Amino acid sequence: MRLGFLRVLGTDIVHSLASYYSAQYPNAAFSFSSGRTADLLARLESSQLDIVFAPADRIGEEYSAAELFSLPLSTAVSATHPLAAQSKVSMKELARYPFLQYTEGAGLRDIIEKAFEEAGVKPYIAYESEKAPVLAGLAARNFGAAIVLKSEIPQLAGLRILDIEPEISFPISAIISTQHTLGPTALAFLDYVKTAIKTVSKKNTI
Repeated sequence: MRLGFLRVLGTDIVHSLASYYSAQYPNAAFSFSSGRTADLLARLESSQLDIVFAPADRIGEEYSAAELFSLPLSTAVSATHPLAAQSKVSMKELARYPFLQYTEGAGLRDIIEKAFEEAGVKPYIAYESEKAPVLAGLAARNFGAAIVLKSEIPQLAGLRILDIEPEISFPISAIISTQHTLGPTALAFLDYVKTAIKTVSKKNTI
């Protein structure tokens, strides 16, 4: 089975699913590819991948998706940031200060931009990067606030982590192509994923 996934999933959830499945079905073989959502979907459409684990908010009729779980997001600020003393922060509060954003094309950027739009505010973007550790590092040095996945926040001196209110999360789905027939082995794995994901998520503290 040829699995595609976002980089943030590759060291934990996807590999865990494949490992658990292989323990039950030793003859199952996997190959893994990571990348951005758009690139993964293009490879899915061209039959280079069987299943993609990524957000499904922008897929068309040529794909079918089953939402599996959501990854929580948090705000990272420096210890000297005006919001650092708070335990929770709203999007309106964040928009008052320089913001550190993901680059265009990143799925997380879409989620964050939508949250700002729903709050009726637009932040000043001071810096952009496609990597969460870079954004968190800049936040720790007081260049602005960043919203990043909890699982990607590095241990940095002077970094404060705040919850977001209302909560924002990054939904992940198992996506397949409706233009190509999925083989029986991949279909069996997909069914397994849908039933096993709750157990795997708890063990990996998503």
